[in-house]
Amino acid sequence: SIISCSLFYRIKKFGIIIALVAALVTIVVGLTTIWGWFQTPVEKVVAEVEFFPFIPPPEDQNSYIRGVWKVSIKNQGELEASSISIKLPNSIRTKIEREGVDPEVKEIKEVIDLGSLRSEEAITITAWTNTIPTKADAERIRLTHKTGSGSVRITAPLGPPWQWLAEYWILLVPGLF
Repeated sequence: SIISCSLFYRIKKFGIIIALVAALVTIVVGLTTIWGWFQTPVEKVVAEVEFFPFIPPPEDQNSYIRGVWKVSIKNQGELEASSISIKLPNSIRTKIEREGVDPEVKEIKEVIDLGSLRSEEAITITAWTNTIPTKADAERIRLTHKTGSGSVRITAPLGPPWQWLAEYWILLVPGLF
């Protein structure tokens, strides 16, 4: 009886030690993994987008171009980002400018394949549309690369007062009462 009680106590003590060691190993592995996530260099591709209507010159009033996207894309990460593309709704023609390379003008259908960007490298894009770009169109812009997606910052155009009123009319309602 004393032997079985002593044996039971030793097995119980050994089980607690094993559980504590397993818990400690799990915690160390978890913390090491999380620390690795913070230390891993990543691609951080960011696009800043402006949009506005396009008014064709008087000699070209039959132009099918109605709007313009102005986009600046930069890799703010530490690694090269590859297979970069951006979707600009209703885009039909684009001019892509990279430092040290002649501008490239081409016909497109919304998606522009840009290739790779080294760390801190930037691209400037002018894309012409067959419709006037809207805020709803701007919300559909997507920037992607091989390992995920980039962030898109929209700069709303400053237009005539009625455009502001159309978007923020609800702010004027309390003033009426």
